Amino acid sequence: MQVFSSDRYFKTWDYTASHHKLLLRSPLQDGGMDYLIDIEFIGVDWMEMPTDFVDLIIEQREYTCEDAARYPISRHEALDALRVYHLRDTKGRTGCLCASGGIWVFETTMDLSDTSLDGMGKWSSDSDSPRRTIYRWPPSAGDR
Repeated sequence: MQVFSSDRYFKTWDYTASHHKLLLRSPLQDGGMDYLIDIEFIGVDWMEMPTDFVDLIIEQREYTCEDAARYPISRHEALDALRVYHLRDTKGRTGCLCASGGIWVFETTMDLSDTSLDGMGKWSSDSDSPRRTIYRWPPSAGDR
């Protein structure tokens, strides 16, 4: 099932091992876009991926016995909470990761050298935040 796509260029930007978070970032591009796009994967347990993607497509499926044999999980997660995300692009590059959390996609005006991985709860209110949520997977109950 396709859960997200974008025609922008994305780089593997940051990974926080202690919190199991991965950040893919689309830097500023020509053509009038004055914001970054950040994709955060929460609860990442394993990943195999290139460092960048062009015209990114993210698909999701459930964690299977075949995945367990190839990518054993290191944390004690309920297997029904794990999701496998396949990433691919128009240049034929592919990646795969397993995560127990979801995906958050933000438009942000952060400085390119800043990371959004420590941003949840960093700002006192949404109006202080340099980022705006544009997509979340899976959607919360209120989003359905």
